[in-house]
Amino acid sequence: MFSAFLKFNSIPKIGFAHHFYTDEYSFSYRGHKKSFEIVYVKSGGIVAELYGEKIYAPEGSIFVLFRHLPFTLKSIDNLPQSHCTVQVAFDYGFTLITGDKPVPRGHGLLLPFVTLPCQETEAIKKELFSIVSDLGVSRSENSLSGSIKFLGIMQSLDALARKNQRKQHSPASNITYKVKRYIAKNISDNISLSDIGDALNLTPSYINHVFKATAGIPIKQYINNEKAKKIAELIRNQDLSFKTACANVGIIDLSYGYRLFKKHMGVTPNEFLSGDMHG
Repeated sequence: MFSAFLKFNSIPKIGFAHHFYTDEYSFSYRGHKKSFEIVYVKSGGIVAELYGEKIYAPEGSIFVLFRHLPFTLKSIDNLPQSHCTVQVAFDYGFTLITGDKPVPRGHGLLLPFVTLPCQETEAIKKELFSIVSDLGVSRSENSLSGSIKFLGIMQSLDALARKNQRKQHSPASNITYKVKRYIAKNISDNISLSDIGDALNLTPSYINHVFKATAGIPIKQYINNEKAKKIAELIRNQDLSFKTACANVGIIDLSYGYRLFKKHMGVTPNEFLSGDMHG
């Protein structure tokens, strides 16, 4: 997961603010001067790619697009896409944060590239809409007001990011992270709760209790969901047969693999490959 730490050297100046809709959404950014957009995804969703890693911003989320980074963007599943965006340019210090890299010390704002839908994103949406509306009435009179509102939006994103960061570093979240990491590394095996318990030196029942409380589902359900997603990736992106893909995630019984795929992906393998995602 990507985020950025910004230190301000000037006041943000709004370049543009608008509501945007397109049937086909595909853009690339290469080496623009320092500027960025805060985007509320109204419909369609955005999938971005940065340094080979995909970043998903679903409907209702907030996406922060730094235009000086080598982003490529397109609509999720090539569906029509609409969003509200406010773009600003100013001088700022920028530190890219990936994975568990610590946030730099000192004064600055932590901005996650994607903030998933929540009560706070709804409040941010209203502020973005307000900026667009104000600038549409009179840009010269409302540009300073818009910049101040934009600063408030960034502070809201920073507060939410730091709150989520504290949650992620709780003991329960740390256990859940280790469980997910173990499953990812051993997805080709027939993983049991006992295996995970031995690896983490904790009892299986305790691990499952903590995982369900933090992730919202039992470990076994999460494992099956991850196996189904891995099969989907292998048959679509690596052109493997369904039988070979199942074997790659430790499933030998094809009828079981078929039922698992249908349950967790919502469609049969053939429907998935043909693009019929409605089941």
